[in-house]
Amino acid sequence: MEKGEEPLDPEKELFDQLWYHGELSQKEAEALLLTDGDFLAWASTSTSVLGSGPLMLSCCRGGRPLHFEVVRIQLRPRPGRPHALFQLEDERFPSLPALVNCYVTTQRPLSQASGAVASHPVARCGPPRPTTFGKPYHHRRSLSGDDCSNGVHPVHKGLLRSKELSGSQPASLDILGHKGGPKGSKGPGSPDDPQMAKVIPPASPLFRTGSDPILRRAQLGMGIPLWGSDGQLHPKVPPKPPRAPSVMLPPTSCELMPQEIVQGKERHGEEAGTGEEAGPGPRDRQEMEYKTEALPGEEAVQRDEQKNLHGHQAHLSNQEGPQETPWWEEGEQEEAEDFVRPQGGIPPALQPQAFSSCLLGPENRPLEPSALRTLRALFLQHDVGTVARHLLLTNCQAAQVLGVTQTQRQAMGVHSGLELLTLPHGHQLRLNLLERHEALALAAAIAVVGCSGPVAERVATLLGLIQLALALRAPGGTGDLFALSSVMTALQLPQITRLEQTWRLLRQNHTEAALAFEKELKPFVRALDEGAGIGQPGEVALPHIVPVAQLLEGVQLWGSDEESCERLLWTLQGARTMANNASHYCEAARARLKGFQPTPELCEAFQTEFALRLLWGSRGAGAGQAERHKKFHLVLSALSRRLEPEG
Repeated sequence: MEKGEEPLDPEKELFDQLWYHGELSQKEAEALLLTDGDFLAWASTSTSVLGSGPLMLSCCRGGRPLHFEVVRIQLRPRPGRPHALFQLEDERFPSLPALVNCYVTTQRPLSQASGAVASHPVARCGPPRPTTFGKPYHHRRSLSGDDCSNGVHPVHKGLLRSKELSGSQPASLDILGHKGGPKGSKGPGSPDDPQMAKVIPPASPLFRTGSDPILRRAQLGMGIPLWGSDGQLHPKVPPKPPRAPSVMLPPTSCELMPQEIVQGKERHGEEAGTGEEAGPGPRDRQEMEYKTEALPGEEAVQRDEQKNLHGHQAHLSNQEGPQETPWWEEGEQEEAEDFVRPQGGIPPALQPQAFSSCLLGPENRPLEPSALRTLRALFLQHDVGTVARHLLLTNCQAAQVLGVTQTQRQAMGVHSGLELLTLPHGHQLRLNLLERHEALALAAAIAVVGCSGPVAERVATLLGLIQLALALRAPGGTGDLFALSSVMTALQLPQITRLEQTWRLLRQNHTEAALAFEKELKPFVRALDEGAGIGQPGEVALPHIVPVAQLLEGVQLWGSDEESCERLLWTLQGARTMANNASHYCEAARARLKGFQPTPELCEAFQTEFALRLLWGSRGAGAGQAERHKKFHLVLSALSRRLEPEG
């Protein structure tokens, strides 16, 4: 744009877009969304004295319509710059078409929480509906149940409506019937009038869109004065909000979740916090519908339809019969429970002495030969893909990602171990995962140096570990970066890298696998260790949690140089991303394990307690961690030197 050139009229530019439908109701917008990726923009029918209703962007995701409010930031008019900025998440755009074009061309999710991607615009037929700044009052509900025929001038009703929807009013209103005149005033139509107490019906929740105040419907008799200094609902007058309209202020936050979820939470928080009336019981997330204003009696019809729908679903489920679902495929149910103070020691500390095993006896020695032979035969019976899925299943169980009960979630205070990992009371979980990571790495290393036969036997073991690492990597594999880090730690131990004859024969006979290890796996894991990323949600089922756990437990601290500070910052940013996207990782893990039939013996072989007993015996597994690891590294060094002596 040249200097001094006036920007394009935003209203004309918006009306030229076929995906903009003008003023619609929510039901009309949802009826146009048929398949995933369909999207359209529309103006909400709720208006205020500040202008037209908020701009909404609706998209179909998973067969359900999701609605997102586009934040509009009004700017002071200056030549050569836009009159307003439009924002959906963090980035701001000079116009709504520019915002939509960016999200459609880059296929970015409209919000990280929903994952909805707009790809197919729903074109309108004909010109868009005009976005009016005022509607005839018989089309929308006023503060009074009467109309203009009762002798009240329509201007007075407009003032009442403006007062009701003003952006400068308190955002949590309970019952409009509590409004009164000035302090000390009594008379007909005041809340203290006993006749008015009979007229005002019980309040019912009324959901609004965007930043409009949450109001409750109530019918007021005509003639009630509405004073600007009223406290609205409560005996104590709340502090006065700023006089400037909210649209002129820069937003302090953006909407990252679909409004149906956000408003469901706000409704529950309001009813639980005030305690003035009994609200509805806990509902599933799917039952929290994003509602606009309803006519009297419409809520009763909706409740009857919901009961009929639930009865029909129950009848179908009884006909189909009970179906058992594996615990790793069961989704989490959203329950509105009372707050329970999180507890420490969830999960409990590892107790290898109390671990009962079918592969190990009640008492076993460290590295028992019969157990090692059984494990080798067990692994040879399964391909690397199956072994990788067994690792993912047991790792998700150990990290409290899958199979977490409602009681455990209440004790943790969060829904997933990926969130607990970043919290102070997640200390024991971090210790357990670090112990598991080290035990799996040492077990993989002993599989290599424990081969006392010819060099070809060790080469086959190295090849199997490299193929397992490739099967664990994402994309294309199971996406278990925790197990990948354990396998790569084992392959890069000094006791393994010094076996020059073994690695030379691997490069000669299996060049492709050797190149994949050197050119793909090592740089990938090195970048993860340096905090370059933990794995994108959706592609990765279990992120790289080891650097976060090491940092928070003080196991690995870096120096004071600039590179170490950047690495520290990246690690903390990765922890935040991991906690924010815990549900997406859980869904990805559940998708990888869908239809999986695990082998009990192989699942037991990947338990942390089993690895501790296998490596250090039933007695030595309870010793201190530092002492155990120091002695075992000495054993690895001795076995490595016996295979390929120095010099």
